Amino acid sequence: MVQADTLLIPLLMGLFLVAVAIVLVRTGPIRTLTEPDRDVVGAVTRLVHHPASWVAGFLVLSLGFGGGIILAVSGEEVPAVLKQTVGVVLVVVALGVLAGFLFSGVYGSARARGLTSAQATAIGGWGIGLLFLGAVVVKLIMAG
Repeated sequence: MVQADTLLIPLLMGLFLVAVAIVLVRTGPIRTLTEPDRDVVGAVTRLVHHPASWVAGFLVLSLGFGGGIILAVSGEEVPAVLKQTVGVVLVVVALGVLAGFLFSGVYGSARARGLTSAQATAIGGWGIGLLFLGAVVVKLIMAG
């Protein structure tokens, strides 16, 4: 039997997450210093600037990670191959989120400092390359 504390804490965190999502959706679109040119920028940019899409993405990632972790640490009724696959998928998605966060932060910072889009993309790619290089170095050090 599962203890009440084990179920109560995730339930409270889920309720808090839903409350934060409701507050963020009601705040309206993200305010930018310069309004993007609507002729050049398409529907994807409008979607990115709307808080509801960010909240929905966060909720999907949170629920996916939560379900994956529960599946990965579940008992013997789940096959070992499925557990290993879920573990690998969780690590790959987490690294993808980290790399995307790093790239978008570096890109936004470079654009805010007056660099062109191509220059900011190059700097963001350089940051991702450093992250990959750091992972290779750690793997080589741990192997030896």
